[in-house]
Amino acid sequence: MQNIKCKAQSINSLIHFSFYTLHFALCTFLVSLLVSFSEPALAQNASVHDYTVPVSSAKNLQFDFAFTYSATGSTVTSKNGNLVLFYKKFYDSLPFAYSFDLNGSALLNRLNPEGDFNQNGRVDPPDAALMANYLYLSGGLGSRRTDTARYNAAFDLNRDGTIDSTDVATFLRSLGEKAKDDLTYNSLFSSRGKKYFHNGSKFFGFGDFTLRYSDTFDRPDTDVTPGLGYGRFISATPLAKAVRIEEFLLKEKAIADHLPKESLVELGHVIQREGEFKERYGSTYRKWWFEAMEQVIVSSGVAPNGLEAGGILRINEVLFEQRVNERYYGWEASVGVNFQVTSPLRAQSRRDPGAAIGIRYARPIGWKHQVSGRVDLSSPFTERFGKDNKLTFTEDYIYEVSNRIDFILRDALAIDIRDIAVPGGGLDKHLVSNVLSASFIFFIENKTNFSLNAQFDKVEGRPLLQSFSGTLNYRIF
Repeated sequence: MQNIKCKAQSINSLIHFSFYTLHFALCTFLVSLLVSFSEPALAQNASVHDYTVPVSSAKNLQFDFAFTYSATGSTVTSKNGNLVLFYKKFYDSLPFAYSFDLNGSALLNRLNPEGDFNQNGRVDPPDAALMANYLYLSGGLGSRRTDTARYNAAFDLNRDGTIDSTDVATFLRSLGEKAKDDLTYNSLFSSRGKKYFHNGSKFFGFGDFTLRYSDTFDRPDTDVTPGLGYGRFISATPLAKAVRIEEFLLKEKAIADHLPKESLVELGHVIQREGEFKERYGSTYRKWWFEAMEQVIVSSGVAPNGLEAGGILRINEVLFEQRVNERYYGWEASVGVNFQVTSPLRAQSRRDPGAAIGIRYARPIGWKHQVSGRVDLSSPFTERFGKDNKLTFTEDYIYEVSNRIDFILRDALAIDIRDIAVPGGGLDKHLVSNVLSASFIFFIENKTNFSLNAQFDKVEGRPLLQSFSGTLNYRIF
């Protein structure tokens, strides 16, 4: 009976949290769809799905940096810094494809020693005077955490809930200590290589490689996943840039009407060939590249006399002074076997191989919205197969508010389903964590951006963590 009750509770819990897993995806999609219908109808003659190319690629490298520093006289009282590196590369052709994702962050904090009550960066006689004043003049000696009138957590150096002689002994041992800088860092690198069975086929074999490293690791945590899959992604970003160029040329009255669908797609193909023009013409490639774009526009019939200087400047503005978000469409599903190559701690044994199932998808909605996400499910090849499971769901939504402002919303939900003993008997079948983040990105000039960020972290059984920040980042390419 107890087993039936535990199973019923686990099923209810799974249904409950599965609802939240789908909640964000459905809300995002419905809101995006509503906005797309409520916007004025776009007169472009092409949609994102009209863009098909034998080779599709995209790359992005950027840095986020934040630093705070304060001092009193020659004494540093606060020094905190944060550096984030983001790199992504995508290449898809027939019959080969690959992708790289790298995320790295480093955090620098100045840690004042225990007993530095005046926060001047060292434990010295003035701190001793503050402690003596609290213990004897303010009656703090012997106070407990429940005594809210007398207890002061700053002087409870042993963190045992009572301020007594042991805290005094700890303070005396720390006399003379100075503040020190603490550096923490972590990184995640993931890659996938694919080989389609033949040209025109969406069936492929793949190999995934993942590497994690942190200041708390003895060595990198690495794993590989070979397997099979079906599906394909196309990057339609060049077509999105072509649509932006068309919009600007219409406002400039450099063209008489919208480009035909075939010409708009061809303009996207020319934009995608930037690397080819660079390799052929060197530092003067823009002249020839822009001429090729102008030729496509002229041959379409909407600008029989060619583009004047204003039209060329508009093309340059879109391609080099504005940010057009990546546009992907497509989906893929894969099944593989995950093997851990090295564990992060030398004393830790490698985990058992397990099944790995993944679904990835991307869908632009109009020319201002992009929804993408992935679902991953894994379970070890042991007697616990199908009973111990890890499910992760990530959903991204991007909305181009204007040519210089973007709104990005991300939700990451993780469910760890396993038998965990709980106090009082019985088994708990899940551990849930969720991270929701939202950002407004303002494109200042060229490749420099400023973003306002909010993040909310919730782990089951723990309090909600909230963070707000403003960051300046620079996009390399």
